[in-house]
Amino acid sequence: MREEKEIKCPYCGFKGKPKDFYLLYEAVVNVTLTSAVKEGRERPPLLVCPSCGKAFPSSNFYDKLRRKIAKR
Repeated sequence: MREEKEIKCPYCGFKGKPKDFYLLYEAVVNVTLTSAVKEGRERPPLLVCPSCGKAFPSSNFYDKLRRKIAKR
């Protein structure tokens, strides 16, 4: 059986299992006169701390960006 990894809030220090946190997906839709246009920027899912209510990236999203920049 796989053990769940504990998550720590970087703001208040609350520690809990992934199911204790809220998951927030942010999306932007640009609407023109004739259709909706998807935004080209990738946004990481955010975790919202149940203790302090602040959101933070769910994974190390910035490592992914560093890898993309390093390829250039």
